[in-house]
Amino acid sequence: MEHIGVRFRAPGDENTMVSILQLLEFVDIETYMWQVTNHEIYIIKDDGFVGTDGLFGDRSSVYSGKEIELELTGKKYYAISISLRGFPKHVDKNEIENFYLKDIFDFPQMSCELILNLVDNDYLFFLCKDETLLDVARNHFKNIGCYDITYITST
Repeated sequence: MEHIGVRFRAPGDENTMVSILQLLEFVDIETYMWQVTNHEIYIIKDDGFVGTDGLFGDRSSVYSGKEIELELTGKKYYAISISLRGFPKHVDKNEIENFYLKDIFDFPQMSCELILNLVDNDYLFFLCKDETLLDVARNHFKNIGCYDITYITST
């Protein structure tokens, strides 16, 4: 069995909430095209209240790494859920737009290289085809205060 990902939990209170960019800071985001799905992320206004405006709005679900960084940098937000899927830049945009992962154990056969999935602002998993990068990810998540970190293995 080989490791295909890690499952983990994010720090639990609003004062230690990690950002999506912080979760992915060990990845060269600009080397990928990103599919953004299942997102519910709200901008926190200057007065501290969560607004009804969400990040990523109705825009296309496929972004360059630079667009992802611009969307997430310098904003306070509350992320309830998101799935970010990184593809090599040579993959056709239509293939990315139509990418569907029925089961995480299908991941090794897909063109997608990385997946960061967040549910309920607490439960996360990160899938990665590069086992060295996966080990870096595991250590990174631990270093930023994530916990209950366990490897996901292929069946």
